Amino acid sequence: MKKISYIILFLLPLLVCSQQQRTRHQIGVLLGADYYLGELNQQHFYNPKFAFGAFYRRSHTNQRIAQRLNFTYGQLEAFDSDSDNPYYINRNLMFNSKIWELGYIVEINFKKYDVGAIKNNRSSPYMFFGITYFHMNPKAILNDEYVALRPLHTEGQGIVKSRYSRHQVAIPFGLGWKANITQRIGIGIEYGLRKTFTDYLDDVSGVYANPFVLYEEYGATSAIMSNPSLDGANRSGFQRGNSKNKDWYAVFGITLTYQIKQNCGCSI
Repeated sequence: MKKISYIILFLLPLLVCSQQQRTRHQIGVLLGADYYLGELNQQHFYNPKFAFGAFYRRSHTNQRIAQRLNFTYGQLEAFDSDSDNPYYINRNLMFNSKIWELGYIVEINFKKYDVGAIKNNRSSPYMFFGITYFHMNPKAILNDEYVALRPLHTEGQGIVKSRYSRHQVAIPFGLGWKANITQRIGIGIEYGLRKTFTDYLDDVSGVYANPFVLYEEYGATSAIMSNPSLDGANRSGFQRGNSKNKDWYAVFGITLTYQIKQNCGCSI
């Protein structure tokens, strides 16, 4: 409930109206890709997956600020087998997770940008930041099928530590550029990182759990997926991930916008 309250708090500016400024309203889409950073990958732009989004943007006549209600869908994936490090190759972990996010974004234009202009102030680079609520569900392959990892308690969640939630909050921030094509249609490019507050985006964080305890409590699949290492050694108590570093993901792509109306009122 606390996370949901934070999101409502940040969305309130979209609903607060006064009679001070003219505002312009747009709807748009993002077509692009996303990728993950964490225990199974530390390289930017590794294994990008298709992502798309839709948004509602409200721009103001100060030409510097815009607000956006943002929805994005993507998919994250990483494999230890893609690493050059023999340790990670032997660890042999992998994950795949669909990501659904809903967020509130503030855009700050570097130049004056007038929505709908086709001569002056028709384009600008911008920076953005905000807050995002997202849903994740890490899975891994077992016998050629994807198996959800959270119910398997792969690091002893529910025994030696608490279970993680599939519902999380992240801080999005990044850079972009936008320009008008006509008085109604605009185009842009955007790159943004998401700082999460979980280390279980990939279901990897702490140490290996005791496989015999996992077998007794959650079954053979839990023990197998906890330690799929190539050498099959019992690593109970040894490092599986790095709980000090939270996971990240990034979203980038091309945006297309359409101006739907303009009115007086509804300012920041």
